[in-house]
Amino acid sequence: MKIFENVRQNQLLINLICFLAGLITALSMPGYNMSFLAWIGFVPLILFIKNCSSVRKSLSYGFFFGLGFNLLGLNWLLGLHPLGWLGFSNIESLSLVSVIWLYIATYCAIFIAVFALLTYYTDRLNSLLAVFLIPIIWSIAVNKLMTLGEFGFPWLMIEYSQYKNLFLLQYAQFLGGIGIGFLIILINTAIAFILNDFIHGRINLKFSLIKISAVVSGIIVLHFCGYLLVTQPVKTTKTITATIIQSNITVEKEKKSMISLKSIENSFLDEIKKAPSGLVVIPETAIFDFIRYQDSNFYNELDSIAKSRNKTLILGVLDIGLNKKGIPTPTNSALILDKANYRHNENIYNKVYLVPFGEYVPFSGFVPGILKKLASTAARADFLRGNKFTVIPTYYGNVAPSICYDITFP
Repeated sequence: MKIFENVRQNQLLINLICFLAGLITALSMPGYNMSFLAWIGFVPLILFIKNCSSVRKSLSYGFFFGLGFNLLGLNWLLGLHPLGWLGFSNIESLSLVSVIWLYIATYCAIFIAVFALLTYYTDRLNSLLAVFLIPIIWSIAVNKLMTLGEFGFPWLMIEYSQYKNLFLLQYAQFLGGIGIGFLIILINTAIAFILNDFIHGRINLKFSLIKISAVVSGIIVLHFCGYLLVTQPVKTTKTITATIIQSNITVEKEKKSMISLKSIENSFLDEIKKAPSGLVVIPETAIFDFIRYQDSNFYNELDSIAKSRNKTLILGVLDIGLNKKGIPTPTNSALILDKANYRHNENIYNKVYLVPFGEYVPFSGFVPGILKKLASTAARADFLRGNKFTVIPTYYGNVAPSICYDITFP
């Protein structure tokens, strides 16, 4: 216990421990797949927050934990190098990708610092209430606040660590991804509170073991019930045939126009005609042309296939919308062609959540020209953001398209 007291008084050492704890917790994320670490990785952070003496220290602990967590968890961003296909030299590319990686990791760490700050203020509450309140704080700070603003994006959610945990994932149908994250932080908080009471001599070893056993039992019960959900027979009243057609064209080739649009269109037409009746899905921007405006023959042929052959086509295309100044601007869209009747323009969905530096440059009017080159859209300009999620009626049922990062937002 004296060791803990000595460590607690050393600000620099605690920051380092929190940073290392964040690094270790990041090993639970996809790519490292030590998912069990997610259930205990936040324990040191919560322990130090509960025992710190000031708001400033709690912010510091949260920030350094978040920095370690996000630097390792988001190091896949370094894989964007080289950006030669965007016209950058190797040095420019490596420098730019490194700056983006460091910036995003720092940006995300700020929200974990906010979580730590709000957690600090729960110390005066009843312990049982605090155990449930802290996971709620996590959900608000990381799942909600982080998704707001120009850079808003849920870059590294702790629930992603359980992507292979089929039994636990069954609860997402009731709780959503946020609910899975809530459960993970709840377990971390419960363990941290038990250890904190034991460290300060408020309960003896026997009662600590009983409480920890209760937490472990809760995890086992959760997974057992998830197993029952997985093995429960699924009753279906209707079967729909679905076909997915991939273009297998790299982004680099698209940008360099190494493949003609006509050859791509003909290839898709052949595959669509071969597909059985039902849903036929062609993924995001597979058809990188404004077919509703620039290729009426191709559009009409697709529409004819959809109406005459009982095929609902869901196509990833480029489209055009009007920005706030009334200027036509490209959109990343899903176009639905179907024999069901619906009003004009109700068969298009424009992507709502765009990717920073991929589909738009945040604050592009204020950044240097080199950053603007990151607007790597097919039109060499920022995409226009969609203003709502859309449910589109079709012959086979309602379709609610989500494009790419749309689906990652809680």
